[in-house]
Amino acid sequence: MLAGLDNLTVGGLPAHPLVVHAIVVGVPVMALASWLMLARSSWRLSWAWPIAVIDVLIAAVAVVARSTGQGLQAALGGQAALEHAEFGNLAPLFALVMALGAVAFAVLRRRGRTATVVGAVVAVATSLAALVWIVLTGHSGSASSWGGITLP
Repeated sequence: MLAGLDNLTVGGLPAHPLVVHAIVVGVPVMALASWLMLARSSWRLSWAWPIAVIDVLIAAVAVVARSTGQGLQAALGGQAALEHAEFGNLAPLFALVMALGAVAFAVLRRRGRTATVVGAVVAVATSLAALVWIVLTGHSGSASSWGGITLP
């Protein structure tokens, strides 16, 4: 846990629900951006590094999200959302893997056709893994918060 972030609040409310939206939206958007970028060589030249940089920032925000989530869980008595916490503990790792895949592609794309293909496969695989994990993590968080509510 990052010191000081476990009790972070915004307007007196826990920051975790706000911070996680950057991950829940950012990872799928950046996975899609990566896949679209791979479709055309001119896009690969222009967008490989910007996508890699944004992915690294998303990985950093994922660490903040984990820290704020751990603080929120501790404040709620440590029993709230245990399944979500299990997913959430690994979410920064998956975001980092996606970022490393994007960086690998950005580096490899200028080293010949074979290296470009290998980099593209790595970027697609890592972004897909991150996308799946973040969806599972977000779903478990939503279920823990809203699962017991019945709408009329």
